Amino acid sequence: VWDKENKKHELEASVETKGLLGTDGRKYVLDLYRITPLDIHWLEKHRATDEKDEGRYPHRMTVLRPELVESYRISKMREYITKELEKKKANKEQSNSSDSKEVKQANGEGEKGDGETETKQPESVDLSGFSFSLNPDVFSGQQPQTTEEKAEWESDEKQVRTVCTYLTDDVIPRLVHDFQEGDVGFPMDGQSLVRDMHKRGINARYLGEMAQKCSGQEDKRLQALKQLSQQEMVGRAFKHVCNNYLKQIPPCFAQSVVSHLLNCLLGTEMNAKPVAEVDEELKELYQGEDFSFEQVTPETLRSELKRQIALRYRYDLTDNFVQKGKEMQMLREICLKIGFQLEAKEYQFSKDSLKAPQSLQEKASSESLAPPQTNGVHPEGSSSKSKSKKKKADRSPNREASTPSPTLPPQTFHADNVLNIVPIVKEASPRSILAEEALDAGRMSIQQDQKDLGQELLLESLSLHEQIYGILHPEVARVYYALSTLYYGLDEKNAAVELAKKAVIVSERTLGIDNSETILAYLNLSLMEHATGNTRAALAYTRHAMDLWKLVYGSRHPDSITTINNAAVMLQTLKQFKESRMWFESSLQICEDVAGKNSINTATLLFQYAQSLALDHDSRQAVQKMKESFNIFREKLGPQNQNTKEAETWLETLTHSAVNQAKQAQQATAALLQNRRLFMRGGGRGQRMAVGGARPPPPAAAGAGAGGSVEGVRAARDNGLPGGMDQRSLDEIVKYINGEGGKQTTPKKGTRNPKRRQQKPTA
Repeated sequence: VWDKENKKHELEASVETKGLLGTDGRKYVLDLYRITPLDIHWLEKHRATDEKDEGRYPHRMTVLRPELVESYRISKMREYITKELEKKKANKEQSNSSDSKEVKQANGEGEKGDGETETKQPESVDLSGFSFSLNPDVFSGQQPQTTEEKAEWESDEKQVRTVCTYLTDDVIPRLVHDFQEGDVGFPMDGQSLVRDMHKRGINARYLGEMAQKCSGQEDKRLQALKQLSQQEMVGRAFKHVCNNYLKQIPPCFAQSVVSHLLNCLLGTEMNAKPVAEVDEELKELYQGEDFSFEQVTPETLRSELKRQIALRYRYDLTDNFVQKGKEMQMLREICLKIGFQLEAKEYQFSKDSLKAPQSLQEKASSESLAPPQTNGVHPEGSSSKSKSKKKKADRSPNREASTPSPTLPPQTFHADNVLNIVPIVKEASPRSILAEEALDAGRMSIQQDQKDLGQELLLESLSLHEQIYGILHPEVARVYYALSTLYYGLDEKNAAVELAKKAVIVSERTLGIDNSETILAYLNLSLMEHATGNTRAALAYTRHAMDLWKLVYGSRHPDSITTINNAAVMLQTLKQFKESRMWFESSLQICEDVAGKNSINTATLLFQYAQSLALDHDSRQAVQKMKESFNIFREKLGPQNQNTKEAETWLETLTHSAVNQAKQAQQATAALLQNRRLFMRGGGRGQRMAVGGARPPPPAAAGAGAGGSVEGVRAARDNGLPGGMDQRSLDEIVKYINGEGGKQTTPKKGTRNPKRRQQKPTA
């Protein structure tokens, strides 16, 4: 290829790649669908030569992903750099050993200096001798002719097989391990799972192998990964089954096909034998069409899904096609993959959930605001108005459209619920190397304490992204997200908040409000707002993200522990200790379920939970939880670890505080008992004197009469006696001393205002 300066460049590509010179004078490259070689291990294992084999993989386009090729190239480059460094080190040792001992001693300081420069040797390694390339035409039917070509062909085939082995033996197990250890964020849905796989160079056809590596494991994170992989495989298999039926019928019956297939997959709890809703009059106009979808049952659909999963992902899914309680998540996955647009309503997936809305709809919202009426008494005109309202409500077109036909049994989905089927367009946005290099250079400058230069490079990278992609683009949203984190580390929190808000807005507009990246953008914004002191807004963002998280994944996501814990800390900042304690309890429950009761993560949460209990004045529970945290830290990290020492210090502090509170409670109880004993020994006279000489006795007029002693006791109680007396027991004792026995006195009127009582004689 010749550029504008007539300089020649060699372009290596597949034989199927074509270059054309257009009439506009521009050069075009076509057929770039195979720029990487085939995954020969997958083809040899799952695509036999027998074309009649039903278990044969459907196609030969099992190419390796470019991310995998790049990852393998980087690993080979590291090996090359390591070998070069070892060679330089060996040569240097040989040159040093040839010198005399005196020269070694004299140059001792120089050797130390050389050792310091050796740490910087990787940057000075000459990479001109390193070369890496893969032949995309191997295993594609091309035959070498000469002896040299045959030898080169064998070398190319061997190298491609090495990359395939690298994928199955290194890349996939490492990704599963990273998910298990929490080194990378746990995916929220099938889309984020496949995106993480693609970043590592793993094709979606390896979903079955991902699930197999998680089978039989007791780790909760691996079990969640297995369930997520199965959900993604079922959604993709349903896409193939549904497309086969949609191709065979006219578009006017698409609503019936979609609703019936969804009922067979998700609505079996509501109706075990769903019936397809087809307009018979319209069906008579299409006599020659294939309406085989009407014969589909939940059993036949599951068998077809099982066959598709085994065919495309080599995974045997025996049961549990849809997990209990995750019907909405499966429906969302299917709609995103095929492009279904459904009516926004609460879909009932079981008969139990159908009873609640019926009981709530018994009373109209307008009638619920009316004042309550006595039985048998009706206001004038109320019956006629309510009847007319009911008639109008029954005649409304929306009610008639949403109400299913009376001849059909209740079903989760109806044909009217399917509003549209939109096309799913896949696109590959070209990535700007210049903008990414500016972003990486800015990060490196900040790490090297070059703050001003780093900020200039970051702003330049942002400007390049906005100019190349436009403002509303997912890549720009990711840059906003990354820059907000960097500016937060630079202690420029206001700028970080503005960038985080832009990341949320662009993510919502381009990816969707329920996308996993949008949820992460909201969580990032909540942390930035909390750092600037706007904790209430941060809690609102966190709650919104948690609601979306529950819609996308369901409850008890492994990574939701950190988010719930952050919300609890925010509540502590607002001094809402009771609510904070509840959020810590929820986070601790999920952590114990996911990581185990004796894990370091659980010990950390127990440490924070004990602090929240202490703030909520529950010293006994705080000491117990802090002791559990200390025992786990001591067992896992040892007694000399910093976390263990800090937990021990807090345990001593909380224990001392609990002991002091217990002593105060005992003293108060002892004072109460002593006061009662003094009262009993007084023989009825003690009721007119303040116990312990706290206050002088009341006037004789106030204590006269049969109830005078009772008033005296009440006055003593109201004057703040230590310990607080039991009202009932004192009244009974006073009545017994005064000889009243079981007589019941008439209740007195409320105590008058003392100021008014003193004003009456003067009047």
